[in-house]
Amino acid sequence: DGHLDLQAVLAAKDFEHLAKLSSPDRTQRLEAVRALSAMASSASCFATELCPLLQDDDRRVRLATLAALRKMGETVGPKVASEVALLCRCRDRDLRKAAISALGDMGKTGSD
Repeated sequence: DGHLDLQAVLAAKDFEHLAKLSSPDRTQRLEAVRALSAMASSASCFATELCPLLQDDDRRVRLATLAALRKMGETVGPKVASEVALLCRCRDRDLRKAAISALGDMGKTGSD
């Protein structure tokens, strides 16, 4: 199955990015999120690894994480929608808007 081969390649290639998601350096975290975001739905298997970054201290990391999850689309809804929904009540207007947009792109599952 070509899909499984792609997942294996992505997992091997992006091990470095996954390690950077938990880096104490916000620049490294942001770089890792953006790398996964660039792969869009191909990186959906990493959606749960992104969830802790929805609570990151750095606003840019949180916004980039929401953008990445939004690009991953409907397939990640069941895994992450409840965590994304928490940001819909955030004081930061941009974070609220990004969370709502992400949930919308997750489709019916994300908006439940």
